[in-house]
Amino acid sequence: ELEQCYGVRFDSLLALTNMPIKRFADHLAREGKMKEYMELLVDNFNVAAAKGVMCTNTISVSYDGSLYDCDFNQQLGIAAGSGAPK
Repeated sequence: ELEQCYGVRFDSLLALTNMPIKRFADHLAREGKMKEYMELLVDNFNVAAAKGVMCTNTISVSYDGSLYDCDFNQQLGIAAGSGAPK
C-alpha cells in the first residue's frame, strides 16, 4: 500500500525489537500488558536472528562519552564492562 499510494518501496527492511524499557515499559505496566508482551517476545524468539544482533559488534557512546555495549543498555544506564573509560 505504501508503494501504491506514496511510491515508497522497501528493498531491505530491518526490524528492531521494542524492548520493554523506559517509556514503553511504563506504558505496558499502566495498561497491564507487560506479562502478555514478555510472553509474546519469548514465544517468538528466533535463534537464527539472534546471531546477527547489533549489540555483539557495536558500541553506543553517550553525550558525556560513556560507553555502552548496546543501545538498550545505554537507555538503562548499564555501562560497558568494568573499567570502561568515561
